[in-house]
Amino acid sequence: MPNLEAPEQQEDGRDLALPSLDRHAVASITLRIKTGQRERTQDQVSLIVRFYLALGRMRVAIGRLIEEEAVHGRAILLAPIYMGVGAIFWFTFDSDPPLQTVLAVLLLLTCGFVFNREAGRLLRHLLFAGMLTSLGMALAHWESWRASTIMLDSAVTTTVTGRIERRETYDNGRWRYIVKVDATENPSIHRPPERVTIYVRKQAEPFNLGDRIQVRARLTPPAGPALPRLNDFAFSAYFNGIGANGFAYGPPILLSLSSDNSETSWLAKVDIWLAGLRNSIGTGSEGLCPAIPEPLRRHLSPTRDGRFRTTRPKRSE
Repeated sequence: MPNLEAPEQQEDGRDLALPSLDRHAVASITLRIKTGQRERTQDQVSLIVRFYLALGRMRVAIGRLIEEEAVHGRAILLAPIYMGVGAIFWFTFDSDPPLQTVLAVLLLLTCGFVFNREAGRLLRHLLFAGMLTSLGMALAHWESWRASTIMLDSAVTTTVTGRIERRETYDNGRWRYIVKVDATENPSIHRPPERVTIYVRKQAEPFNLGDRIQVRARLTPPAGPALPRLNDFAFSAYFNGIGANGFAYGPPILLSLSSDNSETSWLAKVDIWLAGLRNSIGTGSEGLCPAIPEPLRRHLSPTRDGRFRTTRPKRSE
């Protein structure tokens, strides 16, 4: 068959034709190049090196995201986190840090953040974070001072006279009263707690909120954590204003009804009314059962607990 290619194409084809020796040399060079590339692939890199490379990429990506959020002025969303971290720092110390030191650091960081507007974005964010962390520590100190709950230091059996502020019922007929202490006697406590929790057994008719009662009770300090790093009940009791827990020796004596306590302040009356309103919600079988978490069913009787199981929304498998 005749060759129909143009003379220029034939000339180009002759230029590309290589001797067999040159082709073997090119093939060997190509093989060595591929072998070198195969040795530099990620499969041959150790896991530690890959981990550090991935960590570097993540750091760069997170830095870009933080920079983008800062450009849009969204760093203010981190304010509650920074203040919470400051409060955590405060409560994890074995002893309270000096308030003067915390306020001085807060003042310096605030001045640096407000007046140093030409600083870099990272420096301003660090000043912002330090300012809010110091503010969280100062607020934690203020909250501790505001509570100032008097805690009972040792167990004692005494007669308590006070006014009922809260009440809770249990399925076995017991009632838990939070009593604002007016006086203690036989023996008299030198520094009595302002509020105590008293458990009363087998009381058919509970007292109303605001009633003034007298009861012989065994009072003990609030319990600390059962094991290290577990829930500290004394910590929560301090900020709830509860200075002691105890149980009654016999039924309490009603001294006066809530309507007879004319010396009660209007704030206390409003607080008692709100507590009564909360207790009245959900007294029916339907109530708020579907919204109550299962670990908080201690106030439900067996009958209502069964109704709770039937009325709660079913979870999808």
